[in-house]
Amino acid sequence: MPNTDPKEIAYTSSVEARVVWALAGMVQAGAAELNGIKSDILVPPTDDPIEAAHRLAIFETLLTGKVGTHNPLAQPVPGSTNHHRLRELEFWYTLANFVCLRDDDPNSAKDIDATLAALRNLLDGRENRDVLYSIAVVRALGQRVSEYTEHDAPLHFDESDNESKLAVAMKFVTDEASGSSTTNVIRRLCELAARSWTAPRLSDCPASFIRSQRIVS
Repeated sequence: MPNTDPKEIAYTSSVEARVVWALAGMVQAGAAELNGIKSDILVPPTDDPIEAAHRLAIFETLLTGKVGTHNPLAQPVPGSTNHHRLRELEFWYTLANFVCLRDDDPNSAKDIDATLAALRNLLDGRENRDVLYSIAVVRALGQRVSEYTEHDAPLHFDESDNESKLAVAMKFVTDEASGSSTTNVIRRLCELAARSWTAPRLSDCPASFIRSQRIVS
Protein backbone atom coordinates (compact mmCIF):
# COMPACT_ATOMS: atom_id res chain seq x y z
CA MET A 1 0.00 0.00 0.00
CA PRO A 2 1.51 3.38 -0.98
CA ASN A 3 2.35 5.76 1.82
CA THR A 4 0.13 8.86 1.75
CA ASP A 5 1.31 10.47 4.99
CA PRO A 6 2.60 13.96 3.99
CA LYS A 7 5.20 13.94 6.75
CA GLU A 8 6.59 10.57 5.69
CA ILE A 9 6.63 11.63 2.05
CA ALA A 10 8.48 14.85 2.92
CA TYR A 11 10.98 12.94 5.05
CA THR A 12 11.63 10.36 2.34
CA SER A 13 12.02 13.04 -0.32
CA SER A 14 14.51 14.98 1.77
CA VAL A 15 16.61 11.92 2.60
CA GLU A 16 16.54 10.73 -1.00
CA ALA A 17 17.66 14.14 -2.25
CA ARG A 18 20.62 14.08 0.12
CA VAL A 19 21.59 10.60 -0.99
CA VAL A 20 21.35 11.54 -4.67
CA TRP A 21 23.55 14.58 -4.18
CA ALA A 22 26.06 12.69 -2.06
CA LEU A 23 26.38 9.99 -4.71
CA ALA A 24 26.78 12.61 -7.44
CA GLY A 25 29.56 14.23 -5.43
CA MET A 26 31.57 11.00 -5.36
CA VAL A 27 32.99 11.88 -8.79
CA GLN A 28 34.86 14.74 -7.13
CA ALA A 29 36.86 12.26 -5.07
CA GLY A 30 37.81 10.37 -8.21
CA ALA A 31 38.84 13.58 -9.92
CA ALA A 32 40.89 14.61 -6.89
CA GLU A 33 42.89 11.39 -7.11
CA LEU A 34 43.94 12.46 -10.60
CA ASN A 35 44.72 15.96 -9.29
CA GLY A 36 42.02 17.35 -11.56
CA ILE A 37 44.38 17.28 -14.54
CA LYS A 38 42.66 16.70 -17.87
CA SER A 39 44.28 14.35 -20.33
CA ASP A 40 45.21 15.45 -23.84
CA ILE A 41 42.84 13.01 -25.56
CA LEU A 42 40.10 14.58 -27.67
CA VAL A 43 37.28 12.41 -26.35
CA PRO A 44 37.27 11.57 -22.62
CA PRO A 45 36.05 8.08 -21.64
CA THR A 46 32.41 7.85 -20.62
CA ASP A 47 33.52 7.09 -17.06
CA ASP A 48 36.15 9.84 -16.88
CA PRO A 49 35.93 11.26 -13.32
CA ILE A 50 37.40 14.64 -14.24
CA GLU A 51 34.88 15.30 -16.99
CA ALA A 52 32.09 14.08 -14.69
CA ALA A 53 33.26 16.36 -11.85
CA HIS A 54 33.33 19.32 -14.22
CA ARG A 55 29.79 18.51 -15.38
CA LEU A 56 28.62 18.42 -11.78
CA ALA A 57 30.22 21.82 -11.23
CA ILE A 58 28.41 23.17 -14.30
CA PHE A 59 25.13 21.83 -12.92
CA GLU A 60 25.79 23.55 -9.58
CA THR A 61 26.54 26.81 -11.36
CA LEU A 62 23.34 26.46 -13.39
CA LEU A 63 21.22 25.94 -10.26
CA THR A 64 22.82 28.59 -8.08
CA GLY A 65 22.54 31.32 -10.70
CA LYS A 66 26.24 32.04 -10.46
CA VAL A 67 28.34 32.88 -13.50
CA GLY A 68 31.10 30.51 -14.56
CA THR A 69 34.58 31.89 -15.11
CA HIS A 70 35.55 29.48 -17.87
CA ASN A 71 34.43 26.35 -19.71
CA PRO A 72 36.29 23.34 -18.24
CA LEU A 73 34.66 20.65 -20.37
CA ALA A 74 36.16 18.73 -23.27
CA GLN A 75 35.60 20.68 -26.47
CA PRO A 76 33.89 18.50 -29.08
CA VAL A 77 35.82 17.97 -32.31
CA PRO A 78 33.84 16.94 -35.41
CA GLY A 79 34.68 13.41 -36.52
CA SER A 80 36.51 12.54 -33.29
CA THR A 81 33.92 10.02 -32.11
CA ASN A 82 30.53 8.54 -33.02
CA HIS A 83 27.53 10.76 -33.68
CA HIS A 84 25.72 10.22 -30.36
CA ARG A 85 28.79 10.71 -28.19
CA LEU A 86 29.70 13.84 -30.12
CA ARG A 87 26.20 15.27 -29.61
CA GLU A 88 26.49 14.56 -25.88
CA LEU A 89 29.81 16.40 -25.68
CA GLU A 90 28.40 19.28 -27.72
CA PHE A 91 25.40 19.63 -25.42
CA TRP A 92 27.45 19.77 -22.25
CA TYR A 93 30.07 22.06 -23.76
CA THR A 94 27.32 24.43 -24.89
CA LEU A 95 25.68 24.32 -21.46
CA ALA A 96 29.02 25.23 -19.89
CA ASN A 97 29.27 28.19 -22.26
CA PHE A 98 25.75 29.20 -21.23
CA VAL A 99 26.54 29.42 -17.51
CA CYS A 100 29.50 31.66 -18.33
CA LEU A 101 27.16 34.30 -19.80
CA ARG A 102 25.93 37.04 -17.51
CA ASP A 103 22.14 37.06 -17.48
CA ASP A 104 22.08 40.45 -15.75
CA ASP A 105 23.83 42.13 -18.69
CA PRO A 106 21.39 43.35 -21.40
CA ASN A 107 24.20 43.15 -23.94
CA SER A 108 24.40 39.38 -23.40
CA ALA A 109 20.77 38.71 -24.33
CA LYS A 110 21.60 37.88 -27.94
CA ASP A 111 24.36 35.45 -26.95
CA ILE A 112 22.11 33.83 -24.34
CA ASP A 113 19.30 33.32 -26.85
CA ALA A 114 21.71 31.88 -29.42
CA THR A 115 23.16 29.48 -26.84
CA LEU A 116 19.69 28.37 -25.72
CA ALA A 117 18.78 27.72 -29.36
CA ALA A 118 21.94 25.64 -29.77
CA LEU A 119 21.06 23.62 -26.67
CA ARG A 120 17.54 23.04 -27.96
CA ASN A 121 18.94 21.61 -31.17
CA LEU A 122 21.01 19.12 -29.19
CA LEU A 123 18.24 17.62 -27.01
CA ASP A 124 17.79 14.48 -29.12
CA GLY A 125 14.84 13.37 -27.00
CA ARG A 126 17.07 12.73 -23.95
CA GLU A 127 15.27 13.36 -20.67
CA ASN A 128 18.32 14.63 -18.81
CA ARG A 129 19.04 17.16 -21.56
CA ASP A 130 15.41 18.29 -21.60
CA VAL A 131 15.66 18.94 -17.86
CA LEU A 132 18.94 20.84 -18.08
CA TYR A 133 17.72 22.89 -21.03
CA SER A 134 14.49 23.76 -19.22
CA ILE A 135 16.38 24.88 -16.12
CA ALA A 136 18.59 27.03 -18.37
CA VAL A 137 15.49 28.58 -19.96
CA VAL A 138 14.09 29.47 -16.54
CA ARG A 139 17.42 30.94 -15.47
CA ALA A 140 17.63 33.09 -18.61
CA LEU A 141 14.03 34.15 -19.12
CA GLY A 142 13.14 34.49 -15.46
CA GLN A 143 15.19 37.68 -15.52
CA ARG A 144 13.12 39.09 -18.38
CA VAL A 145 9.60 38.18 -17.29
CA SER A 146 9.06 40.18 -14.12
CA GLU A 147 6.86 38.93 -11.30
CA TYR A 148 5.82 35.82 -13.21
CA THR A 149 3.54 33.32 -11.46
CA GLU A 150 1.90 30.08 -12.55
CA HIS A 151 -1.42 31.92 -12.79
CA ASP A 152 0.07 34.08 -15.55
CA ALA A 153 0.65 31.10 -17.82
CA PRO A 154 -0.73 31.85 -21.30
CA LEU A 155 -3.59 29.78 -22.68
CA HIS A 156 -1.73 29.14 -25.93
CA PHE A 157 2.00 28.46 -25.99
CA ASP A 158 4.13 30.30 -28.50
CA GLU A 159 7.84 29.45 -28.72
CA SER A 160 8.60 32.99 -29.89
CA ASP A 161 7.13 34.47 -26.70
CA ASN A 162 9.34 34.58 -23.60
CA GLU A 163 6.43 34.16 -21.19
CA SER A 164 5.25 31.06 -23.05
CA LYS A 165 8.73 29.52 -23.14
CA LEU A 166 9.16 30.22 -19.44
CA ALA A 167 5.81 28.63 -18.61
CA VAL A 168 6.59 25.50 -20.65
CA ALA A 169 10.04 25.11 -19.07
CA MET A 170 8.78 25.57 -15.51
CA LYS A 171 5.88 23.17 -16.03
CA PHE A 172 8.15 20.50 -17.46
CA VAL A 173 10.59 20.65 -14.53
CA THR A 174 7.84 20.77 -11.90
CA ASP A 175 6.04 17.85 -13.58
CA GLU A 176 9.28 15.87 -13.55
CA ALA A 177 9.71 16.74 -9.87
CA SER A 178 6.14 15.62 -9.14
CA GLY A 179 6.66 12.14 -10.52
CA SER A 180 6.69 12.34 -14.33
CA SER A 181 10.41 11.61 -14.50
CA THR A 182 11.64 8.15 -15.42
CA THR A 183 14.09 7.91 -12.50
CA ASN A 184 14.17 9.09 -8.91
CA VAL A 185 17.53 10.76 -9.54
CA ILE A 186 16.04 13.09 -12.15
CA ARG A 187 12.99 13.59 -9.96
CA ARG A 188 15.01 14.76 -6.98
CA LEU A 189 17.24 17.05 -9.05
CA CYS A 190 14.16 18.60 -10.65
CA GLU A 191 12.62 19.00 -7.22
CA LEU A 192 15.76 20.81 -6.10
CA ALA A 193 15.56 23.12 -9.11
CA ALA A 194 11.84 23.80 -8.63
CA ARG A 195 12.28 24.58 -4.95
CA SER A 196 15.11 26.97 -5.71
CA TRP A 197 12.70 29.11 -7.76
CA THR A 198 10.54 29.80 -4.72
CA ALA A 199 13.42 30.16 -2.25
CA PRO A 200 16.32 32.61 -2.15
CA ARG A 201 19.04 31.83 -4.68
CA LEU A 202 21.25 28.97 -3.57
CA SER A 203 24.04 30.89 -1.89
CA ASP A 204 26.83 28.34 -2.17
CA CYS A 205 25.77 25.09 -3.80
CA PRO A 206 22.81 22.71 -3.99
CA ALA A 207 24.31 20.65 -1.17
CA SER A 208 24.09 23.56 1.27
CA PHE A 209 20.53 24.22 0.13
CA ILE A 210 19.58 20.59 0.73
CA ARG A 211 21.12 20.68 4.21
CA SER A 212 19.18 23.84 5.03
CA GLN A 213 15.84 22.20 4.35
CA ARG A 214 13.98 21.01 7.43
CA ILE A 215 13.46 17.25 7.55
CA VAL A 216 10.07 16.45 9.02
CA SER A 217 10.42 13.71 11.58
